[in-house]
Amino acid sequence: MAELKASILSNILEKRLRELGFETLRKFYMAHRESIGVSYELLRQVMHDGRIPRIESILPILQAAQIPPPAVRTLISRLYPNLQGGPLRDPAGVQKKIAAGEDDSIDVLPASVAAPPEGSNDWGPGCRSPEELARRLSAALSRIPIRGNGDLWDMAYRLSEIAEKKVRDRSRGRIDQPFLFGKEPEAIYQFLVRRGKAVPFMSKGEDCPLEFRKGIDYADRFRGVLLGQAIGASMGRISQGLSGGDVAMLYGRVESPMNFRSGGSQPTAACPINGLLASRLSENPALDPEAIASVMAIEISCQDATGGENLFSSNFRERDFPWFEAGEPIAESAAAVRCIPFALLHAGDFRRLKLESGICATITHPNPSAIAGATLLSVLIARLLHTLPDALDPISLARSCGPLIAGIETDRSGGRNRTAPSMARKIGTELPALLLRRASVEDILKTIGNGETPSEGIPFAIACVLSNPGDFGGAIVSAVNSGNDAIRICAMVGAMAGAFLGASAIPVSWVEGLDGRKELEEAADSLLGYANPRQPESNNHGFPAG
Repeated sequence: MAELKASILSNILEKRLRELGFETLRKFYMAHRESIGVSYELLRQVMHDGRIPRIESILPILQAAQIPPPAVRTLISRLYPNLQGGPLRDPAGVQKKIAAGEDDSIDVLPASVAAPPEGSNDWGPGCRSPEELARRLSAALSRIPIRGNGDLWDMAYRLSEIAEKKVRDRSRGRIDQPFLFGKEPEAIYQFLVRRGKAVPFMSKGEDCPLEFRKGIDYADRFRGVLLGQAIGASMGRISQGLSGGDVAMLYGRVESPMNFRSGGSQPTAACPINGLLASRLSENPALDPEAIASVMAIEISCQDATGGENLFSSNFRERDFPWFEAGEPIAESAAAVRCIPFALLHAGDFRRLKLESGICATITHPNPSAIAGATLLSVLIARLLHTLPDALDPISLARSCGPLIAGIETDRSGGRNRTAPSMARKIGTELPALLLRRASVEDILKTIGNGETPSEGIPFAIACVLSNPGDFGGAIVSAVNSGNDAIRICAMVGAMAGAFLGASAIPVSWVEGLDGRKELEEAADSLLGYANPRQPESNNHGFPAG
């Protein structure tokens, strides 16, 4: 029903903008920016992504589109049926009438909304298939005269050389790839270093002993990590790409998943984040990079992914790149999120955890900052798993993060780039100072940022957890209402909060109806068995009885 309501709203706005003579949404926004009173990103998500905002935000948009008051009242009654308490007309029937131009109750839509004809030659955003591009290029080149077009043919020749080189490199890469890794992470890591994909400093940095302790319910905490990151990613979808102000205008203040489930937003993904990877590791914990790349590419293709993740998935699945060539060297926090299951698999082995999470990050994001962020998040989750409820010192924990990834991330805090401090500097220096003076999450956001890069997303996620150390819901909610890269940040917040507080601290209503809940819980139990083999099945605390 939410998708149908979103389609009705999008179709009406799109039709009206064409009737008013605006070629693009950007031109309409620039002409009515003051009267609309919302950001362009918010308007774009309403128009193209099917967002149903709060009524206070939609009214200025409808008025700027010059929709008559009777039509506005009719539309509002359909988008927000609870305002009048009456039943909503069949949305499917409404959508069919609008598409057919038969719904006369909205007088601004007398005609059908034209759809692009099939097989049209429009070079719009939908034309992204490499096969389609190659077909069009081949058909066009054969009709271009050779004489008088030397520059064009010279460009085509250069492109053919590049294509041939890529084919040779890929073939040589598959031949050079060692087939007998023996599932040894060190051999895989050295192979990636030789190919220039991994940083050669993974062994540097301070040690961090990870030991299973008495008095901790590890079964509950392991489940808390996987359930927490899935819930966080699901909640973060509604504020992804928006500023904190946009989130407030759309939804007010989000306090729980129930705030938006009835608000017309897009439904949550059926495949929870890291669900396939966690299940795969629970069945076979050996590090098989080809199998892990395949699982992550499949999972990325059916979720809200970043630009770097989409490029990796396309390279691996569609272009048939080998696993060690499919990743793109883009600095994104998404690499850290994908490594969360490794924090459970090697929760008792710091060196193995650091190495394997770094390798996992290299598969999708062979970038020093992304690799450093992945190893740091994995180690932090493992440390929180072993932290007693009354032994967490937020300031000391933040200060100790930098030395753990020394030598991996390039420190950009000096020289000409003084305005771009490294991730370790933000967490180890700026964040403790903010926590010491009890700064609010809003103030921390202004100082640290919450973008897609690891130097912003990971420090802000840690700040949300350390500002609400005993409140799972408070940590998630603070991240959701801050927007920007909310999916990744909320997933990291949920994983860290779940590691420290356990699944029992997650509100019951938040867990109910979570897609893949049973599979995530089973995977968490299996990963606990691998991480602590001494654990008897009858003991919930991860230690032998007695």
